[in-house]
Amino acid sequence: MGSFLFKINFPCYRRCAIRARVTSKSDVRTWSNTKGDGKLFNIELLDDTGEIRMTGFNNSVDQFYDSLDVWI
Repeated sequence: MGSFLFKINFPCYRRCAIRARVTSKSDVRTWSNTKGDGKLFNIELLDDTGEIRMTGFNNSVDQFYDSLDVWI
């Protein structure tokens, strides 16, 4: 099983890490409105405790999208 370690910063936690496999990855979507332009993608992660959905915005798309592969 291929897995990826995600380190996530939440205001209420000092450190948080998730080791999971990507089970689903959306296409990159873009938007444009009066507040500006942007892009996003969604992934679903699975580990032995359950599943979580994450959304990556703007710089996260550039940094992570191509390196995440779906492992079923």
